[in-house]
Amino acid sequence: MKLTQNPTINKFSNRPYYQINLKSSAVNFDIRINDLPLLKFFEKSGGLNMEFPINTGILESGEQILTIKVYPLKGNNMILPNSYFSLELNKKIDAWTFDNKREIILKIPDMIVPKEGLPYWEFQTKFTANVPYQLTGWKNSESINNIKNELNIAYEKIKNAIEKKDISAFRLLVKNKIFEESVSLYEKNDDKITPFSEEKEKILPFINCEIRFYGNGKLVRLEDNNGESCLKSEIIENGKSVIYTYPLFYHKPKNSGELEVIR
Repeated sequence: MKLTQNPTINKFSNRPYYQINLKSSAVNFDIRINDLPLLKFFEKSGGLNMEFPINTGILESGEQILTIKVYPLKGNNMILPNSYFSLELNKKIDAWTFDNKREIILKIPDMIVPKEGLPYWEFQTKFTANVPYQLTGWKNSESINNIKNELNIAYEKIKNAIEKKDISAFRLLVKNKIFEESVSLYEKNDDKITPFSEEKEKILPFINCEIRFYGNGKLVRLEDNNGESCLKSEIIENGKSVIYTYPLFYHKPKNSGELEVIR
């Protein structure tokens, strides 16, 4: 399939790519840019060593807020002394340059855990980003509350599109998310969403799900106990069950009567 570039991206003279380099052991955590969750880890054991992009949380140039919340592993009341968490924010000058050159933007201070343990650790800081795009995102969206019925209606629409494999309806529901993410990540795309698999896809029941608000009260979704989106589906492939998660966030654009997917 021939790929074409998003016309908006073609106009950019530079493509700064902001990333987080993370190392953790024996802790759970929640990392956000401008109150948009970009990475969560809520498990009983383990850790991560990875680098991942954060441009999808940056709507325009200027001051950005990085928030880090570190928790004990599931089943524990305290962060133990042998736990570890470090994070560094860096920038690639151009997203389309495939080299290991990084400009270090900031490095958070080490998490100090006393011998008696630590119930919780949080760090917040600001940094300045310079990007060639300006996205609307949820900047002008309405603050949302008493949203349960509207959220249920929004989820029913996307559940029906998935189970019926209605690619046109699905594309329409997530078009703003796809457009803004492709611009912020400078993605080369073919202006199409990958078709659903041929296997029957069944949306799983929403169990132990809660409404969670983000984006300073302008983003919402249903989440399970692990902080993951409750919108999950099951496909049987080669006799085995495969679970897919749709990590969607909704907002309500100004003067709109409906919730829409924006991330």
